[in-house]
Amino acid sequence: MAAAKFIVECPTCHAGIRRDRRVVELEGRCPRCGGVLPAQRLEDTRPRHAGSELPPGYRSESGKKHLLSVMEHEGVAVVSFGATALLDRANVQQLGDELDALVDTHKLLRIVLDFSNVNYMSSTVMSKLIVFQEKLKAAGGHLQLCCIGEQILEAFKVMKAQKLFKIKANEADAIRSMPRN
Repeated sequence: MAAAKFIVECPTCHAGIRRDRRVVELEGRCPRCGGVLPAQRLEDTRPRHAGSELPPGYRSESGKKHLLSVMEHEGVAVVSFGATALLDRANVQQLGDELDALVDTHKLLRIVLDFSNVNYMSSTVMSKLIVFQEKLKAAGGHLQLCCIGEQILEAFKVMKAQKLFKIKANEADAIRSMPRN
């Protein structure tokens, strides 16, 4: 049986690098930018599916592909979208499940959603984001959005949702302005 493979996100260039368990637990270098890939202790490498308890920043290649990837920067979880279009019902449902897992399973309370990969988004995604923000607030957390393209930002304005979220131009501004818990 082959060793479980994981995609590790480089903290410098954000490239996804395939690594197996033996290599993930050792410090390494990104083949793309040469940045340091920190060693990570994996408690369990059984195949998982979306919304599971994989460590932030990792996703299993078995089962469903995760729509979100998580990296921690300065105590803030920066969540990136893996899909450029969030339109169909299955993806929207999976997105909602993965967002919920950030709070329920991973207990993350300071979250930045990075929209730099998203080009298209349905109105149902907007409702998932509103529900997620309310859930996070109820748990004592904070949410900020960043790197929203013009087309997505226009959708936020049409739906008057830009008033509901704290939106920053880039990830660094979002992290810097995140309230401390």
